[in-house]
Amino acid sequence: MASEDLTSFLKVWLQSGQEAERLQKKFLLAGIDAITPQSSDVFSRLKRGPIAQNPTVYWTERPSYDVRLRGQLTDNALLFSGQLLGNDLTANTLAQHVRPGTILERSDHLQVKVTALDAENLTATIAAHGNTGELSDDADVVTWDLLGDALSDYNVTHFPKGLEIKQRRVGTQIHEETFEYPHTWRNTAFENIASNVEDQLTEIVRNLRLKIARSVLRVAPTYSDGSYVTGSSVENPTMTGLCQWPRLMYAEHSNANVFVNKSGAELELSDLDNLVFYLENDMHADFNTGSWYLICHPVQHMYLSDMLLTYRRMTMQEDRIGYSVNVYESKRGKAFPIIIDWNMQEGVFLVANLAACSWGYYKGDDIWTKDLPTQGRFEQKLITCQTYGVVVRRPSQSIGSIYGLPATYTA
Repeated sequence: MASEDLTSFLKVWLQSGQEAERLQKKFLLAGIDAITPQSSDVFSRLKRGPIAQNPTVYWTERPSYDVRLRGQLTDNALLFSGQLLGNDLTANTLAQHVRPGTILERSDHLQVKVTALDAENLTATIAAHGNTGELSDDADVVTWDLLGDALSDYNVTHFPKGLEIKQRRVGTQIHEETFEYPHTWRNTAFENIASNVEDQLTEIVRNLRLKIARSVLRVAPTYSDGSYVTGSSVENPTMTGLCQWPRLMYAEHSNANVFVNKSGAELELSDLDNLVFYLENDMHADFNTGSWYLICHPVQHMYLSDMLLTYRRMTMQEDRIGYSVNVYESKRGKAFPIIIDWNMQEGVFLVANLAACSWGYYKGDDIWTKDLPTQGRFEQKLITCQTYGVVVRRPSQSIGSIYGLPATYTA
């Protein structure tokens, strides 16, 4: 650029008036550069469920009979504890699994046979079975596998079985934005914008969808008077975000192996391996079905890339430096694609089957606009919708978490 051209260019931006403004436009690029936050990668992978027609969305699940239970052997008395059928052990659930003649096996392969059951006191009288060794006391509560029952043709003691169905629910959440604009602005011409109103509404709707995505990921259900409330029982209801389900499940199961609190410590490879193992062992997750992912904020992905540097399978690339981790493969042999989401909580890892998760709109209440009455040379539009979610089918088997991790990255 010649010196006189540079001088003319600078003069344009130092002057005012119509001629200077006309010249300034020559240097503007066509269109408007939009600066927007990152979209939610988790939200893009969640399926849209059916239309809801009730402020509370219900679904049911039925547990299967357990194949193991917890107990402590002292002399010839086995005292049971822990959980069965997804709830704290009771006389009824114990009798659904154990009766005189039931064979149980301990981890050291000691097999015992129940000779009498006192379900009310959660206790069974047992005897050694099958020449597996002398009875030996348990120092603490251990796991006993249920092998089966040894009964006679003349058995007349029967206990009817039946599984209780559990009802789960999530609520709806109303989202809205209001857009106000003067009549003069509406009719003002801006570069490459056919309609000022439609352009602004498009951006507001994009913002609204991002808020929905963040709610689907993180928002907690409304809590009042010691319980979660949904639907018409609360004036300002909220949906249940994906990150809230591990906390809800921990309240039911109190299993620190699948809802793991790191208390500020960094993630270790054993944490992920143990989470996958116990989600399958304790909660009976089926990693052979569904769409399983490891979900985290970029902060945790930085730690994960550092941690797995010495474990990954390497391919030489002479024209590239650096590294990243896109898939985690557990000791169980299950590979988990990693979803990195800027809208995720910084200090949390989720292992989740997204095929079991969904969200949706209330009937007739997907995103719509409404003109609001005004008394001046300006107009207002309401942009609103109502959503429900997140429905997680069999949540105890579909999601686990590690939380309490560092919220910032330190190399």
